[in-house]
Parts: sequence; C-alpha cells; structure tokens
Amino acid sequence: MSSPPAIQENSAFRRWFSRFMYIPAIGGNLIPLVQVEKIISTGRAEDLSVLSILLFTAVLCCWLTYGVLQRDKVLISANIIGVLAWTTELIVVMAYT
Repeated sequence: MSSPPAIQENSAFRRWFSRFMYIPAIGGNLIPLVQVEKIISTGRAEDLSVLSILLFTAVLCCWLTYGVLQRDKVLISANIIGVLAWTTELIVVMAYT
C-alpha cells in the first residue's frame, strides 16, 4: 500500500486545517474545567487522583516546551490553556479534599 500524497506546504487545505486545529486543541484542554465545576458544586473531590492530575500537567508542560521549540502556535496555545486548566483542577481538588 502506498502512502498518501503529501499536502503542499502552502495549500489552502493545509492553511485551513492549521487554523481549524485550534478548536479541538484548545477545546479539549478545557475539559478539566467541567470537573472543576462539578467539584465546586458538589463540594467533593475525594474520588479524584491528584497523582494523575500532576502527571497529566507534566505531560502538557513537555508538549508546551516542544511547541515553543518548534514555534508551533497551535501547540503553544493549546498547551498553555491545558496547563492552566489542569493546574486549576489540581488546586480545586486539593482545596476540596
């Protein structure tokens, strides 16, 4: 099976898709804020793992660093939002446990 043809560097599709990727990249990294709202509304966070939140935040920091090194605006934007959202969740979980 042959590999698909490469999309040209300056093609309209590639430019459009690069802009489109802000939506899932940033939107996906806002997901922890749903959990934050639930914690605040119920006043409970006992069943959440602080370790998993710390590890995921560390992974996002690695991706943010990679984005900066690559000068990739989508990676930088998405991972700044992700680090902020997961750090917010960590603070809220620690406050409510």
